[in-house]
Amino acid sequence: MEHHIKELLRKECLFQLSEPTLDKFLGLMDERCLKAREVLVMTGQTDPDIYIVKDLNSATL
Repeated sequence: MEHHIKELLRKECLFQLSEPTLDKFLGLMDERCLKAREVLVMTGQTDPDIYIVKDLNSATL
Protein backbone atom coordinates (compact mmCIF):
# COMPACT_ATOMS: atom_id res chain seq x y z
CA MET A 1 0.00 0.00 0.00
CA GLU A 2 2.89 2.38 0.73
CA HIS A 3 4.00 2.14 -2.91
CA HIS A 4 0.49 3.18 -4.00
CA ILE A 5 0.59 6.22 -1.70
CA LYS A 6 4.01 7.20 -3.06
CA GLU A 7 2.71 7.12 -6.62
CA LEU A 8 -0.35 9.19 -5.73
CA LEU A 9 1.80 11.80 -3.96
CA ARG A 10 4.14 11.99 -6.95
CA LYS A 11 1.19 12.65 -9.26
CA GLU A 12 -0.56 15.12 -6.95
CA CYS A 13 2.29 17.19 -5.48
CA LEU A 14 4.19 19.92 -7.28
CA PHE A 15 7.22 19.52 -4.98
CA GLN A 16 8.88 16.11 -5.24
CA LEU A 17 10.64 14.70 -2.17
CA SER A 18 13.68 12.49 -2.58
CA GLU A 19 13.00 8.76 -2.15
CA PRO A 20 14.74 8.56 1.28
CA THR A 21 12.86 11.64 2.53
CA LEU A 22 9.55 10.29 1.26
CA ASP A 23 10.25 6.94 2.95
CA LYS A 24 11.00 8.72 6.23
CA PHE A 25 7.87 10.88 5.91
CA LEU A 26 5.62 7.88 5.23
CA GLY A 27 7.35 5.85 7.93
CA LEU A 28 6.12 8.32 10.55
CA MET A 29 2.47 7.87 9.59
CA ASP A 30 -0.23 6.74 11.99
CA GLU A 31 -3.30 5.25 10.37
CA ARG A 32 -6.64 6.66 11.51
CA CYS A 33 -9.93 5.15 10.39
CA LEU A 34 -12.93 7.45 10.44
CA LYS A 35 -16.58 6.55 10.58
CA ALA A 36 -19.00 8.14 8.13
CA ARG A 37 -19.43 11.86 8.92
CA GLU A 38 -16.80 11.72 11.69
CA VAL A 39 -14.95 15.04 11.96
CA LEU A 40 -11.16 14.97 11.83
CA VAL A 41 -10.53 18.67 12.49
CA MET A 42 -13.23 20.86 14.01
CA THR A 43 -14.23 24.08 12.24
CA GLY A 44 -12.11 26.97 13.50
CA GLN A 45 -9.53 24.63 15.03
CA THR A 46 -5.89 24.81 13.96
CA ASP A 47 -4.20 21.44 13.49
CA PRO A 48 -0.47 21.31 12.71
CA ASP A 49 -0.67 17.72 11.46
CA ILE A 50 -0.69 16.68 7.81
CA TYR A 51 -3.36 14.26 6.63
CA ILE A 52 -3.21 12.10 3.51
CA VAL A 53 -6.33 10.23 2.48
CA LYS A 54 -5.35 6.63 1.90
CA ASP A 55 -8.72 5.18 0.92
CA LEU A 56 -11.70 7.43 0.32
CA ASN A 57 -14.20 4.55 0.26
CA SER A 58 -13.29 3.34 3.73
CA ALA A 59 -12.31 6.83 5.02
CA THR A 60 -8.84 5.67 6.03
CA LEU A 61 -6.24 8.36 6.66
